[in-house]
Amino acid sequence: MEFGNRLRKLRNQNGLSQKEVAIAISVSVNAISQYETNKRFPEPDELVRLCKYYKISADYLLGLTEQQRSPQTTGEVLENTLSREQHVILDELIKMLNKEENIDGKHKDI
Repeated sequence: MEFGNRLRKLRNQNGLSQKEVAIAISVSVNAISQYETNKRFPEPDELVRLCKYYKISADYLLGLTEQQRSPQTTGEVLENTLSREQHVILDELIKMLNKEENIDGKHKDI
């Protein structure tokens, strides 16, 4: 699927008008129309605003993946890959490291 088709699909799935999207990302309605018809491609900063607005990855809009959502955050990765026991161990390690920190914020040699 081309960039413009993905963009139009996202807008329609969210029940938005081109005007609403244009206002939200600070471009003209004509620009949104041209993006959706593949007559023009957004500038890098506009692409970032589109991704943030729709909470999707640029990879999805660019057709590099079918996964709309951005890659997981570090917290999500840890939550989804570590067992309960591993969480406990990691928490204890973090507590130990924090105890090694001096009051003035400098780390002691361990």
